[in-house]
Amino acid sequence: MRPKKHSAASDSSPRAGPRRPVARQYGKETLVMARLFDSRWRGEGKDPDYRYTLANERTFLAWIRTAMAVLGSGVVLEQFSSHLGPRAWVLALACFLTGLAAVMSIGAYWQWRRNEIAMRHERALPSTRSVLVLAAGFLITAGVITLMLATA
Repeated sequence: MRPKKHSAASDSSPRAGPRRPVARQYGKETLVMARLFDSRWRGEGKDPDYRYTLANERTFLAWIRTAMAVLGSGVVLEQFSSHLGPRAWVLALACFLTGLAAVMSIGAYWQWRRNEIAMRHERALPSTRSVLVLAAGFLITAGVITLMLATA
């Protein structure tokens, strides 16, 4: 006699049936994070040419390197700027740079993911606002440093 196969339909446990994402019960912020790190999209569409996937990963890594440089700039500014402008401005600018690095890191992942999904579905690659955010951040940083040098 064969053992009876266990199926989800005959299961009387609370996990039977279709699962709802756990994030729904915690609020909108958690739902956004769950969507950000959801990897079900990897099974959608067809696998793209590995060369395009590797190029997408190199672009992601370039954005991460840039974010690390911006983060390092914030740390260096805070540590070694004893003769530069008011201390509050220096701390505010260092915090701004570290925040910009965090935003760039999240944006790098988000863009990498969007590109991978587009390639799997053979669609055009989506545009990004990351370049605008980075340019605006550097413009603000340059303006504040100029003001600090003028007041020193």
